[in-house]
Amino acid sequence: MICLNILRGLLPKIDPDKGEPPEDHIKRFMMVIRLMGVQHEDVVCRLFPYTFEGKDSMWYFSLRQGSITSWAQFEAAFMHKFRDEKTPDTLMVELSQIKMNDKDRIKDRQGLD
Repeated sequence: MICLNILRGLLPKIDPDKGEPPEDHIKRFMMVIRLMGVQHEDVVCRLFPYTFEGKDSMWYFSLRQGSITSWAQFEAAFMHKFRDEKTPDTLMVELSQIKMNDKDRIKDRQGLD
């Protein structure tokens, strides 16, 4: 039990509501896993849920038991659920199409009022 609490403290946390890209979280998680010397895929799969906060936790517990049988499946399911599918080009087009009325204030558009 003490060992698990120490591991939990070392693992990076992700909360999708805070905007961290899932790719970055997986990179940070795998870096810690390598530093800890974890080599067994089943251990990686068992540790990954301890990095979840917020919606990630709800998503993980909604998975059908036994539906994830490898790290590759876990990573793919996580990325599919939390990755933003828009390409940088698509985002630039959307950004360029934002228009303000003459009476709009930038402060109002940012939700800072």
